[in-house]
Amino acid sequence: MTEGDRARGYGRFGLDPSKRTLLVFGGSQGAQAINALVREALADLPETLQVLHVCGAGNLDPSLDGRTAYRQFEYLDAEFADAFACADVVVSRAGANSLAELIALRKPAVVIPLPTAASRGDQIDNARLYVEKGFGLMEEQGSLSAAALLAAVERAFAEGDAFRGAMERDEPGDPIDTIADLVAEVAR
Repeated sequence: MTEGDRARGYGRFGLDPSKRTLLVFGGSQGAQAINALVREALADLPETLQVLHVCGAGNLDPSLDGRTAYRQFEYLDAEFADAFACADVVVSRAGANSLAELIALRKPAVVIPLPTAASRGDQIDNARLYVEKGFGLMEEQGSLSAAALLAAVERAFAEGDAFRGAMERDEPGDPIDTIADLVAEVAR
């Protein structure tokens, strides 16, 4: 994901470089709830904001094609790196891989973990740790409205520098040294 290019992404996705960009993706499970909230929020989208929405296979809404400041895609492959490069803030699920990418790329985010009715609860734990470390915000799907999502997104934009700073300060050590230390400790 680190090979993304912001300028290339603007052209590839038809985005306006003068606007803030929100990248939204829901992962393989549970994207429907996020898709519905994002699409409902479009009516109140500030003029300074555009949305790049990866909504999942079979989830395009043709009625939104051609809408200003909204681009939807079922799936992105190699071009996902450019999508991340364009993103100023991200809305995502709280899977471990998604959070690792957000942290590695220093992308402020609003994470919406899968509820326990649809998961083991690991995404809730992931999201809580993400918030505790000061990396971004968490919203619970069950109580989330389109207006509350927009408010959280605006807050993520406002606090983005603080979130990026927390991610930078939390740089992990060398993984080889960490593993070697653990092996040495267990061997004692």
